[in-house]
Amino acid sequence: MSEELLQYFRSCPPEILLSYRKKYLDGDTDLDTGDKIAAGMASIFSDRKQVRAILKKLNSAHHLALIALIQTGGVAGGTWLLQEMVLAHGKSEDTWADVLHDLGRRLLLFGNSHQAPPLFYIIPGPLLRTIAGHFTKRLRLPHAEDEGIRLSKDTNYNFPVGYSLTSLLTYLDQHRARVTQKDEIFKKNLEEALEFFSNLWGHTDTEKVMDWHLELLRMLGLTHNHDGHLVPHRDTVARWLEMGPEQRRNLFLECFHQREPLLPWLLQALESAPENVWVPVEPLNVMYRRRYMGSVFHKRFVRQSYYLPPSGFYNLNPPLEFVQIAGLVERGLGPDGAMLRLSRTGRDFLTGEPLGETSPGVNVKFLLQPSFEVLAPAGLPLSDLYRLGEMCQFVACDRMNRYLLTAETVLAAMDGGMRRSEVLKFLREGASHGMPQNVDSTVDEWIGNHGEVEFHDALMVTVQPDKEDELIESLKEAACTYRRMGPGVFAMGRESRVALVERLVENGLNPTAWVREYGRAGAGEDALDELLRDQAERTEEDASLESGPDEADFPARQLIVLQLPNADEVSADDSLEMFMAVNGDGHRIAGLGNDLGRKPGAAGSGDLLKLSPVKTLDLIRAAINRGHEIEILYRHTGESTGTSLTRVSPKQVHANGGVTSFDGFDHRREADCTYVVKRIQGIRLVR
Repeated sequence: MSEELLQYFRSCPPEILLSYRKKYLDGDTDLDTGDKIAAGMASIFSDRKQVRAILKKLNSAHHLALIALIQTGGVAGGTWLLQEMVLAHGKSEDTWADVLHDLGRRLLLFGNSHQAPPLFYIIPGPLLRTIAGHFTKRLRLPHAEDEGIRLSKDTNYNFPVGYSLTSLLTYLDQHRARVTQKDEIFKKNLEEALEFFSNLWGHTDTEKVMDWHLELLRMLGLTHNHDGHLVPHRDTVARWLEMGPEQRRNLFLECFHQREPLLPWLLQALESAPENVWVPVEPLNVMYRRRYMGSVFHKRFVRQSYYLPPSGFYNLNPPLEFVQIAGLVERGLGPDGAMLRLSRTGRDFLTGEPLGETSPGVNVKFLLQPSFEVLAPAGLPLSDLYRLGEMCQFVACDRMNRYLLTAETVLAAMDGGMRRSEVLKFLREGASHGMPQNVDSTVDEWIGNHGEVEFHDALMVTVQPDKEDELIESLKEAACTYRRMGPGVFAMGRESRVALVERLVENGLNPTAWVREYGRAGAGEDALDELLRDQAERTEEDASLESGPDEADFPARQLIVLQLPNADEVSADDSLEMFMAVNGDGHRIAGLGNDLGRKPGAAGSGDLLKLSPVKTLDLIRAAINRGHEIEILYRHTGESTGTSLTRVSPKQVHANGGVTSFDGFDHRREADCTYVVKRIQGIRLVR
């Protein structure tokens, strides 16, 4: 017996438990306590054969409705779900309302008790997981074989991302692209950049690819606007290059998540299909749409937040372009329409491989020629690629970048912080066939006595002499770039302090919690650190977006049993009575009670009812006569908030000069206010 199911049934109110006993336990009067009924029900729903027998008694329409609710994560707004079922499977909203209420009568789903009639259809978490286990095959994406499917060349990209981003950073460092006040690159500079990268990015949609690169650089904090030019943020770039490929891979994943929270989920959904097998676009659209709206309704119902999705949220196309440009997704066209699949790069990325870089341990070097030309292939470590850009002129970009060593670029690299020994060591050890003799002697001559005296802005670390070896070990473990200045004295980059402190504590050393300063203000926080912190905070909060609505267990005491009302039951049903609106004369308003009480579709989806001003006024009068509160989405004038959702206790309706309004107590402002009926964008009754 499942402990999870047992706890769920124990938490159900007595009336729901009695309904379960009547429906599934043959009304056994020996089960006269809540614990006995809960144990009996948990035993039934823990038995796969019995659950399968229950589901077999349902028809295909019931199965489709259950699958839709499972794909939303167990909660869906009434109106939206009915419209979704019509969109995906045809028939009418009333037909699907009857199907859902029949499932409610079988106690497989419920409504919510905060607002009536039910604004949400809900499958409690334990039941959802039990039922979903019987629809495993139907919940998977369908597959299509590779035969007859043509790979689209116009919408698929396969450039190495890390290599491409680093090349763009070098280009921006050497070409100083001017930007407008809106941070858009001037047209002339943009055209030059697009032409420069055309061999790497292709000649189709290069401007779209450029925008993608610039957005990713902005999200990573690797560029900033300096005196009207877009330039690399040197400290952040240095920190980014010091990271390992796996860390950079995690940052890319975080950027995808920030761009669209469901992008990682979409990639994993495509990964579930076998390799080199295509997925039809339409089923993926349906699954994405339901998952997205499920997260919206989860926020509204579980978190009690009236979340408004951005404009166009009901778009049938998942936002895959951001990962498609990264080369993670491929598009194709076959006899049955558009297809998608995860690329080889995408599968490697999801298994933890770096994006646009070689795996750790693979040794790739550049080629240094006697003509002072340097050829850097894709796969070269990004730190080496960027350093080449610091000491060479960037001549051409392709799968093998071309650079040129000149006296000016070498001296500029030394002015940027390199030392004579570092320049020569990098060129001698980094070249695949060694450094040609003429290049070696010429570079040595160029350097001459340049930079004999240097100034360093670094963090000094001091340690007792007997602990020096342990400090060096911690510096190496933290991957810090450091220099020993003397016995017990080391210089290191400021950005590596946090990592070093962590390693020191782990190794049993006792670092101070402060930094001794000598008349210098602390450096500003690295933008990359902020992104890393956001990633760490979101890991726990939205371990959630992967499991979010799927794992949501809604309190059983907030649920109500859905029934199929008939004409004889309406007058006796208290849950419908509040919606039998009456006008000022005490007569029932024709059609309004039927719309709200009998048709679940009209009850809203957790969305508000969008009624005409006349029906809105009728509903307000009904709320006043019955003593109920209302929630309204109200359009304010003269306020920056524009439209806001507020709870109101209406008191009196009045008309003045053809403008109808009403007085009521605003619970958000905690004050009496007057509302113009025509400014109400949506309304719903609240008990």
